[in-house]
Amino acid sequence: QQEQPITRNHSSASNSTTKSHVPLLRIKLRADNDFYSQIHHLREKGLECIPRNVLDLPPFLPCPKEEGEDGFTKVIVNKTGMGSSAALVTSLVASLLLFFGIIFLPATTEPTITNETDEASDPHSVEPTTTHEEEEEGTNNELDLQIAHNLAQICHCYAQGKVGSGFDVSSAIYGSHVYTRFSKSILSELLPQSTGHDGSTSIDATLLDTIVTDAENDVWDCTVKPFSLPQGLELLMADVCGGSETPSMARKVLSWKQSCTTKDELQVWNDLIEGNSQIESCIKTLHNLSIEHNNLFLEVLLEFSCVLGTDWSTVTYDTVDPDSNSLHNKLIVRAAVIQELTKLRTSFLLVRKYLKQIGVLAGVSIEPDDQTRLADATMELPGVVAAGVPGAGGNDALFVIYIKGPNSNGSSDCVRDSIGDLWKNWENSAGGNENGGGGVVCPLAVRNAGYSGSFGLCRTNLGWS
Repeated sequence: QQEQPITRNHSSASNSTTKSHVPLLRIKLRADNDFYSQIHHLREKGLECIPRNVLDLPPFLPCPKEEGEDGFTKVIVNKTGMGSSAALVTSLVASLLLFFGIIFLPATTEPTITNETDEASDPHSVEPTTTHEEEEEGTNNELDLQIAHNLAQICHCYAQGKVGSGFDVSSAIYGSHVYTRFSKSILSELLPQSTGHDGSTSIDATLLDTIVTDAENDVWDCTVKPFSLPQGLELLMADVCGGSETPSMARKVLSWKQSCTTKDELQVWNDLIEGNSQIESCIKTLHNLSIEHNNLFLEVLLEFSCVLGTDWSTVTYDTVDPDSNSLHNKLIVRAAVIQELTKLRTSFLLVRKYLKQIGVLAGVSIEPDDQTRLADATMELPGVVAAGVPGAGGNDALFVIYIKGPNSNGSSDCVRDSIGDLWKNWENSAGGNENGGGGVVCPLAVRNAGYSGSFGLCRTNLGWS
């Protein structure tokens, strides 16, 4: 807590306080449920690990505790690999910048949560909203996000003791996007400074200001391009109780890549890059189709949601009027959607193959065999486009991209439910591993997000005192 005078010199300051002093500052840290495993809370309530039960949990649940052999109570922290450290640093940095009037952020319409045990409404339906005055103040929102991004990247690298890719911080700022990382040299002069006798580290304030307020991108060379799944496709993430040492895995892969001296040795790496580019291209094409044909696109997708991905090309239409314009248009859209969905599914399978090969060459389990069996079994369900391990890989998570089926229970759909039914029995299933059983697989509430607005950095009134 602190109380001190501040100077407001930013044109888009959003804090309505105009006095020379600000109220006492209190910082309360809470984590979204999706950052930590919720298996303990579900089992404590006697609930199955299925999507709708996870969504119905109260927000900001604490990590479970247990008494150790030494008699002291310990907090059990099981992360889900969703970038909690980057989200924590980014939200804290942005909150301080917002509080002191340095940046402006749009507000969301999410209902106020007056009690930390209250159940919140679906956070994925949140949309940003601003008053007329705030709209005028927020004309430089792009610059505000850039300032928050730059400072959060610096703070996160400082906290980690190394310069990472920055993608997790960038995602916390902008939402879904295609990202090209910044050069490590940008922060090389700033971070390694002299350490004092008390362990504190000095930082060149002038250099810090130059890097943080780089409005013209003279310093930062990272790129951010808007990107999101089209309407009708959805994301489902799973907490797989394995856990991975992501930094060490990434270092081993980079070490292998640096050891490659010939084009042939790097062929699988180049194939991976090409596969990722193909995935981006397919999703963009599907997104354009969804905008151009909207209701017809969703109608076609809904039919595919009940069909196995390997059988999408066999979907036919019964009609008494084969010459109707509506049928003609539907057949055109259907052909285009089938082509792109099939290419997308194939591209994901190829990327998984390349990642598996790179893992073998680098001596790390990017896609462990247990995860391969789980991903393959998930892809055998109707409506599922792709499944695989996210990020650096390992045993801590799984992603699924699927076609949204008919609604079920208001907050879910039949395809999401079928995936949940497979996962809830995975621990005891014959397909889990050679010994007849897999690990515990618990869905997360997180869904597909768009770019910027409420999908990125924004402010929300939680009603906390």
